[in-house]
Amino acid sequence: MGDSAAAVIRGLLVLDSVRIVVPDSQREYFAYTSAASWATDLPFDHPEAGCFALREPGRPAVRMGGRPVVREGLIAVGLNNWRYRQDSTGLAFELYRSPDASFGVDAQISRGRLVGIASGGGELYKADFGVRYVVGKRIGDPQPVRCFAAAPGRWTRDSLASVRIPDSLRVKER
Repeated sequence: MGDSAAAVIRGLLVLDSVRIVVPDSQREYFAYTSAASWATDLPFDHPEAGCFALREPGRPAVRMGGRPVVREGLIAVGLNNWRYRQDSTGLAFELYRSPDASFGVDAQISRGRLVGIASGGGELYKADFGVRYVVGKRIGDPQPVRCFAAAPGRWTRDSLASVRIPDSLRVKER
């Protein structure tokens, strides 16, 4: 998503036209972290046809409950739904979704570039995880294997037994 050296969080977004098939060894991880799993009420055209992998340059990789995270527990790798309209609506996708909260991006795409604004909804209405603007560029055909490479090879819900947000991930008040 980010394509500038000044990006606070960098990553990749894979958008495919079909549901992404997750390897058996990672099925439980992606089922738990998927923003798509809670989004049955949304009119997205491509359910579970997107994935993302985020990281923070200059910070060591952090895991909570065995899951890679950035910024106060925002999942760093997951599946998502997406929708694209050629009108003013443009591209919409989510990076987090639960029954009472969401964090997503609304963007426009032009000449292989993506420019958008991130925002929270529900319980995350005022949350932004330190991310407001999203900028990206097209680098080729969909390659979900890049998301799989960033996710844990094996993960179970038992890994969640001791989850605490590390101080290094907390966003400082402005």
